[in-house]
Amino acid sequence: MAARIGARLHKDGIVANGIELVIRRWVKGREEMGAIFADKTTQFAHVKVLNDSRNTDQCRNSLKLGSNVDMAIICTVTAVHAHSGKGGIVTIWTCSDLQDTALKVAIYGSIPVELNSVSQGSVIAVLNPDLNDHARDYNYRSISIKHCDNVLLIGEVDGLKFCQGVTAKGASCKNLVYTHHQGDFCKFHLKAAFAKPKPNKKMTTVDSADMLKTVHERLENNQKEAGIEHFVFKPAEPPHPTAVLSKLAGLNSLVHKVTQNRMKTSASAHITVPVGVQPNKGRPKDESINRTKEFEAAVRNLKSLMHAGQKESKKILGLLQLIAKYIHYVDRDAARKSPLLKICSDLLEHPVDGVAIESLKLRREFRRILHSPIKDNSTPTYLVEVKRPEGKQVANDRATDKDLDIIMSAASEVDSYVEKENVETMKRKLVTLERMDKAEEMKKAVKEIEITASYCHDCNKWTEYPNPVCKREGHTCSSKKCKKEYHLCLEPSCGYRYFSLNGQKPPSCPG
Repeated sequence: MAARIGARLHKDGIVANGIELVIRRWVKGREEMGAIFADKTTQFAHVKVLNDSRNTDQCRNSLKLGSNVDMAIICTVTAVHAHSGKGGIVTIWTCSDLQDTALKVAIYGSIPVELNSVSQGSVIAVLNPDLNDHARDYNYRSISIKHCDNVLLIGEVDGLKFCQGVTAKGASCKNLVYTHHQGDFCKFHLKAAFAKPKPNKKMTTVDSADMLKTVHERLENNQKEAGIEHFVFKPAEPPHPTAVLSKLAGLNSLVHKVTQNRMKTSASAHITVPVGVQPNKGRPKDESINRTKEFEAAVRNLKSLMHAGQKESKKILGLLQLIAKYIHYVDRDAARKSPLLKICSDLLEHPVDGVAIESLKLRREFRRILHSPIKDNSTPTYLVEVKRPEGKQVANDRATDKDLDIIMSAASEVDSYVEKENVETMKRKLVTLERMDKAEEMKKAVKEIEITASYCHDCNKWTEYPNPVCKREGHTCSSKKCKKEYHLCLEPSCGYRYFSLNGQKPPSCPG
């Protein structure tokens, strides 16, 4: 648990989420942060642990925190957005642990004065975060904050800047990197730099004349070594009709003999086996032992991947499907001793819905196999079975089996309906991606558009997103229509595209 929780002071800053954060400017005092970190009633969890959990309660249970202990997280703000609507102002901070995990922090209503200075690179702490479900348009989770007293601005981190790499289109990379931990390049450019070049396989064409010449030379050499004369290939002559008919007649007699032999063999196979003769087993013993070993290995792999997080969800899903496919061929005693039933019960709380559903199916099938009676393959003591009268218990068992078949068919219909819903969801995602691609093409084709932006009369400046309050000075802004057009940097080595509002350009190229 120590690797997934904890924060402390460092000589140049703090240690949070398992890495060192170099603080360039402190907002809260260093001594005050040391006292907060030393308080045992507040524990700082890693952002990755919170992101991999289904909700806040599951995260607290995984970290084994008591009811009298508050949970908090520390993250770095990478982008700030503000929106105004019917419900009021909504401020959204995109935060990261400066490794591989990102999440959103949403604040509803007006924010206090001390949080107005939050910008890119600010280090914040959130007390008792309220984790929401996965958003449809994003790959990361979001946190809702109802009271701004739960947010603490620690300071500004040093070394947060854009990647120095260039994309395939020649534009600058827009990924943020923490230079004290990652260097000057993001992981995608590092992977591309150390990738092994693929060898160029040149197709060699062989001339047909050279090939024929080589073949004739090798034939002549072989003839000289063997001491045989030159031979010539002749085309086959057409067969005579009479010879063909005679061959068919001989083939017909051969088929007749084979048919008679098979009839004799099948007749002898229906002879009654005497009492006491053991029937031949259809499956060899070695094959059943191998199935049992493969089953035990799959259960061990599944147990090791239980707490691996969402990144290993595909491997867990594949192991569950593999075990469900071959569980009928496993020895029942080995299956009963395995911890598969407990593993399936624990996987019902997995954050991925597909894994939870598949584990529920496997647990139901496993229970049905364990409670089904073992088939008796012993030899009967009589040649012809006497028909016995059917009792009440047999009739009740038959009715119960019928009811179980109806329930299983209903469950299969539910599974088919869930699969159909998943297909519809995938179709909606594809339609959304197609609309996004069309929007990107439209952005490249259109050079200027008319939008509604905020204009501050005191500062004489435009802001792209409508906001009733000016962020810099706290002035009152008004929403007006203006023209938004893009320009290209005149530097030949840059080529960055930036936007202007009503001719208001930035003082320098952001690229």
